[in-house]
Amino acid sequence: MTDLVPGDVVSLRVGALVPADLRLLEVDELECDEGVLTGESMPVAKSVAPVAGRQPQDQPGCAFMGTIVHQGSALGVALTAADEQGLTLEGFLTFADRPKVDAGASIAKLERLGVQVKIITGDNGRVAATVCSQIGVDCEGVLTGAEIESLDDDQLAAAIGTTTVFARISPDQKSRIIKVARRTGKDVALLGDGVNDAVALHHADVGISVDSGTDVAKEAADVVLLDKDLGVLAEGVIEGRRIFANTMKYVLMATSSNFGNMFSAAGASVFLSFLPMLPAQILLNNLLYNTGQLVIPTDQVDPEALARPAAAGRPRHVPPDAMG
Repeated sequence: MTDLVPGDVVSLRVGALVPADLRLLEVDELECDEGVLTGESMPVAKSVAPVAGRQPQDQPGCAFMGTIVHQGSALGVALTAADEQGLTLEGFLTFADRPKVDAGASIAKLERLGVQVKIITGDNGRVAATVCSQIGVDCEGVLTGAEIESLDDDQLAAAIGTTTVFARISPDQKSRIIKVARRTGKDVALLGDGVNDAVALHHADVGISVDSGTDVAKEAADVVLLDKDLGVLAEGVIEGRRIFANTMKYVLMATSSNFGNMFSAAGASVFLSFLPMLPAQILLNNLLYNTGQLVIPTDQVDPEALARPAAAGRPRHVPPDAMG
């Protein structure tokens, strides 16, 4: 859309970012999320209603730049300078969506656990970098959607490691970033709550949404957080590693015990004319041994095991369909 000029006809689909102010020509059940402009959470229904005689904020026949298609499809023409005559400047309206107080501490905790945090947004890169500085996140680099378009997959894979903020990203580019990151062998989780996050959530190893997110995003996610708090993710990582470590303890103990019992019984049967252990004795031995293992789920795990992924550096197979 870098070459879009007034008068061009634009096709809109679900999840698309409206690239310019458009006068709608054809509409098929179109609804747009205009929260970035109005602060309203509910999508606005669009039509081909006449523009003249209406207030600037009440224009169902127009789609505004920066809004997102929530439902339906449409064709629209980019407005020309002639379409913007006779307007009166009423003032400027700004919105301040301040980061949560504990956001910086939660991200720092995730990084201490070996989880790299990247920000993928449709907003301006400078705005995202400023938010990073406010919460204490070191912004190593900013990559825009236009720059990503000029990179092949190998170049993008190399850039992901040195980039903290991906700005002005379309839904398709978001999915591509996720798929390329997975191809490098890393486990990728994505947190998103909007319609335009649905496809990327599906492509991630773990798709995470929140209870206040859109229905489409929640259906595409693997995990839905009831509490909109990044600290919950850090606690989930720690708990998952603790459960994995204790599960491996059980598997190793049970395997060694059963192997020893079966090997001894099989070896002894070669030299003895009778069974060294009756089936009931083997089952009783397993019952007593497994009873002692009931305490394993509550066992403490070394801090070193919790501080890093259990399979760090392990090559991972990425299904062919994950690359689209």
